[in-house]
Amino acid sequence: MSSTITPIEVGDQGNVVYLVVAQRAVFIDSGHDVDGEVDLLIREWIKAGRPEITEIILTHRHHDHVGGAEKLADATGGLIVCAPLEKCSIEEAIRGASVDRVVKDGELLDLGGVTLEYVHAPGHTMGSLCVFHHDERVLFTGDTILGGSPTTVIPGQGDMSDYLDTLRKLLTFDLSMVAPGHGPIIVDPRRNIETLIEHRLKRETQIFELVCEGFVSIDGLMLKIYPRLDTNLRRNGKMQIEAHLLKLESDGKVEVNEDGRYTPK
Repeated sequence: MSSTITPIEVGDQGNVVYLVVAQRAVFIDSGHDVDGEVDLLIREWIKAGRPEITEIILTHRHHDHVGGAEKLADATGGLIVCAPLEKCSIEEAIRGASVDRVVKDGELLDLGGVTLEYVHAPGHTMGSLCVFHHDERVLFTGDTILGGSPTTVIPGQGDMSDYLDTLRKLLTFDLSMVAPGHGPIIVDPRRNIETLIEHRLKRETQIFELVCEGFVSIDGLMLKIYPRLDTNLRRNGKMQIEAHLLKLESDGKVEVNEDGRYTPK
């Protein structure tokens, strides 16, 4: 049984929602809670012949991925699903709606001769979820892997150690391509994932060496690492540094004082 995969770009943040159609169909993510965006998704579904939508799969809690889920579910009859650790946060993000089902790592979904696999992928957020299309060997990654830039690991929502473990886990899949939640399709997935791991480990080493040299605050580290970073991106830069410091602290390589200053252990 063949299937079609339709990427649908919505909104001004370059979100890509995917419609996967075989005998039955799913949406992967739902864009914002904006009528125009949801209408575009519904038009693509109608263009595909109104296939039965079994599920609307939400890769993680952020509003640009889950905001349109309730309207899309109302229009198509699809069930809203996610990973267990993301359920409460998603329901908070889409107030008034509820997640219909949570899925296990490795659980399979049969679309009628086409098999999808749910892959728990903690890191960007603790309940991030990828979807592996067995027949086409395509991995839908939400924000776990982006097309064109590294993703953000947000302290309090995600974890750098888990993110690195997730990337190593994804290397075990026989992938033909990665379909990210933002940006273009990635056609050399193994090289891309290996590069992401290498980038994170190099940044971790750099941060540890700078702490040893006396750069003991997140602000000081940011100015050293990203001296020309655009003002609008500084918050993300600080979050990445903090995520690495938390990993280094968990690994027993640094410690943090009551005043927020980091020192080597």
